[in-house]
Amino acid sequence: MAPTKQKFNAYSPELKKEILDKHKEGRKTISLAEEYGIPQGTIRTWIYRQNRGEDIFVDHRTTNSGNKKKEGISMEEAKKLVEKYKTTPWWKSLKK
Repeated sequence: MAPTKQKFNAYSPELKKEILDKHKEGRKTISLAEEYGIPQGTIRTWIYRQNRGEDIFVDHRTTNSGNKKKEGISMEEAKKLVEKYKTTPWWKSLKK
């Protein structure tokens, strides 16, 4: 888990492609990490994800809560959900 207030680097798609191309040519991750000043683990993650067929050029980072960003619901939908849950034993137990 990342420490609080940790900053993450964002690398351009061009840089990722350049590093991955050099890796395909036979360069070791350690030499690429030293040359570009990027952690070996980051480069290994790009290689792993590329081998799995993932698009590594898309930013897949999540919000602070660790959940993927989602579309919100309307205020009317939220009110309906609250009214629905007010009748449950769980909701009633909160008022003790």
